[in-house]
Amino acid sequence: MTDRVYCSGCDDDFYNGNNALGIKECWNLEGAKVVSKYRIGWWTPCDRKENFTKVTTLSCHMESGRVAFFEALPVHLRGSGADDSGRVRRWLGKYFRFMCFEEVK
Repeated sequence: MTDRVYCSGCDDDFYNGNNALGIKECWNLEGAKVVSKYRIGWWTPCDRKENFTKVTTLSCHMESGRVAFFEALPVHLRGSGADDSGRVRRWLGKYFRFMCFEEVK
């Protein structure tokens, strides 16, 4: 079983006995793994590496409307321009709230 210390702040921590419904444990906890992720405030610009904080948390941890979690730094902040698969992508800009890239062949 995974340590509940990482559940603090998660949207689903409500289900770890913090409710009047009698639910004692979050259903995500059994399969959760302790992982490292990069956290950034929901309204913080993601154009600088310094805006991200590397944290240790559970694979299922989420904080809707407060922070976003990434498994790795975004491609445009990694230096080489290559993502984890080795593909190189070119920055196209922002459209609405989405960051757009195209693969360079």
